[in-house]
Amino acid sequence: MERPREAALKEAKLTALYLILLSLWFGFFYGTSDRLAAVVPYRIPMREPSWPFQPEWAPVYLSLNLLLVWAFVRSAERPQLFTALLLQTLIAWPLFVLFPLQSLAVPEQPDSWWFNLADTINLSQNYLPSLHVSYAFTSAYFLRRPLAFVWAVAIALSTLFTYQHYPIDVVAGVALALAAARLVGSRAQVLSLCLGELVRCTARHRRYGLISAGLLLALLFRPSSGWRALLGFCYLQRIDDLLDGHLSCSVEPDEIALEQIGKWESGEFGDGDLDRMAQKLRRVLPESQNIVSVIEEMRLDRRRVKENLLLSEERLSEHLERTFALSLDLMLAAMDAEVGSADAPTLLPLLGWCSVVRDLEEDLSLGLVNVPEEVVKSRQFEAWFQKELEKAERAYRQTEKELEALQGRDGVRLLTLFHRSVRKYLKCHRPEQAAETVRRALAPSAR
Repeated sequence: MERPREAALKEAKLTALYLILLSLWFGFFYGTSDRLAAVVPYRIPMREPSWPFQPEWAPVYLSLNLLLVWAFVRSAERPQLFTALLLQTLIAWPLFVLFPLQSLAVPEQPDSWWFNLADTINLSQNYLPSLHVSYAFTSAYFLRRPLAFVWAVAIALSTLFTYQHYPIDVVAGVALALAAARLVGSRAQVLSLCLGELVRCTARHRRYGLISAGLLLALLFRPSSGWRALLGFCYLQRIDDLLDGHLSCSVEPDEIALEQIGKWESGEFGDGDLDRMAQKLRRVLPESQNIVSVIEEMRLDRRRVKENLLLSEERLSEHLERTFALSLDLMLAAMDAEVGSADAPTLLPLLGWCSVVRDLEEDLSLGLVNVPEEVVKSRQFEAWFQKELEKAERAYRQTEKELEALQGRDGVRLLTLFHRSVRKYLKCHRPEQAAETVRRALAPSAR
């Protein structure tokens, strides 16, 4: 069982990553649109404001960041919230450039630190639509609390009273928020689940950041095959983490896996998040047997936890390599790749080694022992970890050669991404520390 403090820390880390990624996305599109709009040779004339200028509303204007934090901490639909904010920023980008409004003139420059900060953050262009308003109402929509909507209305009013926006900007911002919320509730719902899964995995291990970037680039440049690969990765990763215990749930994970297998075989899915992902994946990847095979192999980990089962060195290696072979081949097939896992055979044991050392402490805390039965009985942990590290280093170099020989063939880039994601663990892995981690976890008092 995960301790409350560890669970809270994991949640805080995930929330922080959502906010950091959103800030980077917003900063890029908001900043570039402001620069592009500045060189557009025309301005759409607007009426001068008839309402009073009230700079004391600046703190309310700046409180949007607090509302966003509240939304990401408390919303039960963080992936959908995140995706809605990304989409509306992307939609607003060309509108800022194509419809640059006449700048709003402040009657007098107030001696207010709050107002000056708000005015600086808002830059000089980017009026229509108001992302300040759309972000506020999107946050309120996903919080579904009266106070959140009152807060969003106050922020919308603050954009007017501080002369940051025209009324049409506010109306457009509300419309954009509603449109994005509806979009992620229907057509983009599965995309939002996938993005949420990538963020969750990256928050857990930075290694997934590189893999996530590669999948998103594939989605951008090869939408059809990239979408299949993204769906397959996110769906199977979620099931794997449920079975491993890395993702908590109120139902026995093995029951979820068995239920998913049954649904793949029958073709009938429900309304849950996993079902939505599976249904969409089945439409673009009709061959279900490969999916079922991967889930069946993953179920062994749950059985090992429930029965305190230890595997022999040969069986453990076989299990890890088969899991990665099935998963990689599925992703490569989804991308219409010209290569398979068999074309880079030493990558499989390398990925297996990485998964063991990367998740060692977390797996042990959940009762999953990825150390061979012979080693547990002999207690020669350090010698085994040292031997495995040397094998992994050789496998890394050999995989590099195998991938070089495959250059130019479709799908090699994905294999290269997985290969490079291991490099960090080869550099920082310490066999003596890993051995001590296992000794502590397997000590009689810890069992």
